[in-house]
Amino acid sequence: MTCPKNIRNGPCGGVRADGHCEVKPEMVCMWVDAFDRSQNMPKYGGELIWLQPPLDRQLEDSSSWINMIRGVDEVSLPGWDGELEKEAVA
Repeated sequence: MTCPKNIRNGPCGGVRADGHCEVKPEMVCMWVDAFDRSQNMPKYGGELIWLQPPLDRQLEDSSSWINMIRGVDEVSLPGWDGELEKEAVA
């Protein structure tokens, strides 16, 4: 991930009209670049627009393997509604 804001779920509100980053104006937004590249992947390209739950920063610096085994990484954060993902795809 090369986003200077560590945005993991899609572009922030600061993507410039030319597709460049608001923090590093000389850099193309990594999400714009990812979307452009996804257009060359017809089998998987559409998955990029699926909404993803926000990253739980409380799990930072913990073991991803242990979190997965315990199911901790499957717990949604307060305020996240999985129904939003289904509506976005429909």
